Amino acid sequence: MNNTGFISNLIKDSSGPFIYQDGKCILTYEELRQEISKATEINSSFKVLSWRPENNISFLVNYFSLIDNGITPILVDHRRLELSPYDYDLEKLSQAKLNGIQSHQSCASIIYTSGSTGRPKGVRLSLDSLLNSARATVNHYQINQQDNWALSLPLFHIGGIMIAWRSLVAGSSLTIVDAGQLENDLLENSQISICSLVQLQLARLMDSEQMTKRLKQLKGIVLGGSKISSALIQKATSSGIYLSNSFGASESCAQFLATPFTKDNELLSTCGKPMDGKVSIIDSKCILEGKSIAIGYLYGDDFNQKYITNDLIRLDEHGNYTILGRSDFVFQKAAENINPEIIEEKLSKHFSNAYVAPIKNDKYENLIALTFCDDHSLAQAQSIIEDELISFERPHLLYKARDLKEQQVGVKIGREKIKLLMNTLFMQFNEDIYISAQGNPHGDIIFISHGFMGNSLELEKVTKHLAKNYLLIYIDLPGHGKNHKLRSFELFKERLISSILEIDTMTNKEVHFITYSMSGRLFNEILRDKRLAEAKAIKTFVNESGAPGFTGNIEDKRKRLQHDSILFKDAQAETFFHKWYDQGVFKNIKLSPRASKMLKQKEIEFIKYAKSWSQVSKILSVANQRDLRDLNELPQGITYHYLCGEFDKKYQMYCDAYIPSDHVDFHSYIIKDASHNIHFMNEEYYLNLLKKIFKS
Repeated sequence: MNNTGFISNLIKDSSGPFIYQDGKCILTYEELRQEISKATEINSSFKVLSWRPENNISFLVNYFSLIDNGITPILVDHRRLELSPYDYDLEKLSQAKLNGIQSHQSCASIIYTSGSTGRPKGVRLSLDSLLNSARATVNHYQINQQDNWALSLPLFHIGGIMIAWRSLVAGSSLTIVDAGQLENDLLENSQISICSLVQLQLARLMDSEQMTKRLKQLKGIVLGGSKISSALIQKATSSGIYLSNSFGASESCAQFLATPFTKDNELLSTCGKPMDGKVSIIDSKCILEGKSIAIGYLYGDDFNQKYITNDLIRLDEHGNYTILGRSDFVFQKAAENINPEIIEEKLSKHFSNAYVAPIKNDKYENLIALTFCDDHSLAQAQSIIEDELISFERPHLLYKARDLKEQQVGVKIGREKIKLLMNTLFMQFNEDIYISAQGNPHGDIIFISHGFMGNSLELEKVTKHLAKNYLLIYIDLPGHGKNHKLRSFELFKERLISSILEIDTMTNKEVHFITYSMSGRLFNEILRDKRLAEAKAIKTFVNESGAPGFTGNIEDKRKRLQHDSILFKDAQAETFFHKWYDQGVFKNIKLSPRASKMLKQKEIEFIKYAKSWSQVSKILSVANQRDLRDLNELPQGITYHYLCGEFDKKYQMYCDAYIPSDHVDFHSYIIKDASHNIHFMNEEYYLNLLKKIFKS
C-alpha cells in the first residue's frame, strides 16, 4: 500500500460537516480524515468496491481511503454483479495493468458505463480528470462551503461519485437521500441547496405544490440523464425554479456541457457550453476534449484527452450546444441507456431469435419491447426474462412472432421495422401496464384476461391455436401477474378503452374478448362504458364464469366489502389455496390429475403476489360494481357467449338472469365435467368451443 495522501492533502484545510442524512450531520471532514488514517493495509494495486443502497457512508469512506493510499477502486453495483456478473469482466482484471495510483495522471478510479455502445465498459479515470471535472463544476455553479448537494444517484454511477468529488473540492457538504423517498428527504433536509434530477423525478416533484415551493428555495437543479421536455422546463421555470441543463458521460467524468442555473427557457433547451475543455463536431458527432476526459477504457487504448461520443450535436449562434440524439440504436428509458444488444446477448442462450426495440412513451421517453420467434411459449419466455434480466431491462411488451419475414431487410432483421411493429402492437397502453402478445399482427384482435389470483398466460395453452389468424393480447388485471404493481382499476380501464377506440377508429380490425371469472365481470363493466357504445369493431365477448356485477342490497355490499378486505388476513401459502378450492363453485377441481401441480404453482405465486392481491381485492371487489344483467347496455352487434360448468350451480343461475336485448346475440353454455374453472377442468371442450366461436 502506497501512502500517497492524495485525499488527505485535498481536505487538510476543510472543516465542518461533510455528509448529512435524515436531517443531521453524520460525518465531518475531521472524522473523514480520521477514518482515512485508519485504513487497513491492502497488498494490492486495486480493489473492487461493491455498492449496496444501504452502505453509502462506508462505501465513500472506503473509496477515498483506497485512493489516499494509492489503491485504485473499481466501482460496481452489487445487484448487477449478482444477477449479471458477465457485465463486469472482473475475471480479466489481471490483464488490465493496474499499477496503483503513483501520480495525478494514474488511474484513480474505474467506473463502468451503462453499456451504450455494447457491453458495459470499465472507464479509467485519473486523479487529474476527476479533480478537473469537479473544479469545473464548482466554478461553473459557484459552489461554496455553505452549499449542500443532494446525493440521490448510486455511488457506482459517475453522476453519484462526482457529487462527492465536487463536495471535497469545494469543502462543502452533501446529503444522502433515498431516491424512493426523494420528496420527504428534500423537505426534511433544509440544508440541501443543489440537487441532480432526471426528467421523471422533476415531473413527480412538480406534481406537489409543497415540493414546488421547496424546489424554489434551492440554488438550482442540475438536469441530465435524458432529454428534458420543454413543457416540463417551462412549468418549472414559471414556478420560479432555477435549472441547469447538462450533458456528459462516464468518459468525461459526468458533466462536460452545462448551462448556468437559470430560468431562461430558450437557454435551457440547449446543454450550454463546455465548463472546461472544448467541443468539436465531425459529421454531426460530438467530440469532447479536455483535462476531465478519462484516460481510456479498462482494456483499451488511451483517449489522449479526446473522447468521440455517439451523440449528434448542433452549435447555435450563441455558442451553446444542443444534443440531437444518439447516432446508434441505443435508446433511453428514464435515465438509463438501454442497449438492445446487451439484453439480446443475455437472452441468446435461450432464444435463437430475440430482438429489443423502444416504444415511445411520454413519461419515460421510451419503454422496452421484446419480440422473439422460436418454440418457447410466452409463459416460458416470461420466466426466462425474470431470471436473466435486471428489472429496468424487462419489457413492457413481450411479443411472440410466428415469423419475422416482414421485418427482414435483405438477409438481416431491420431494427426500424421491429420498432414500428412494437409501437403499433402496444396501442394506447402506457408505462403502468405490461402486456404479452402473440399471433398474426395483421389479424383481428382478441384481448385475453384471467380470474382473481391468476394471470393471463394461464389461458395461453387453451388460446394459442387462435394465433394463426388473430393477434392475441394477454393482459393481467391490476395487482396481478406483470401488472402486480398497478393498483388502479380506473387507469387500467382508461388504457383499455383508449386502445379499443384506437382500433375502432384507425383500423379495419375487429375486437374480441376471452375472459374468465373476475376479468369476465370487469370487462363486462368496461364494455358498457358510453364511449364504446358506437364502437363497431367490438364483436365477441366470451365470459367464462364471470358474475353479472353486484345484485345485492346495501347491507350485502357492506358485508362483501368487509369480507374482501380481510381475505388474506393471517393467510398461509401452504393452506390458502387448498381452502380456496374447497368452495362449492370449484366442486371436483381437486379431482383433476393436474390439481396437485396447479396447487404447488399457486403456493409459489402466493408468496410472490399475496401482498398485491390483498391490496386490490377490495378495489376489484364485485361489491364495487353495479348490476350488469341488462344486455341492452352493451355495444350494438356484439355476440355474448356465457360459459359455466355443470357443477357450478351458483353461476348457472346467472344464465337466466340476464335481461335480453334485440341488439345483443346472447348464447349460454353449461359445460359438462366442469365447475367454475372450465378451461382447466374440461380443456378439450373449451378448446373446441373457442374454435367454433372464432371459426379457426
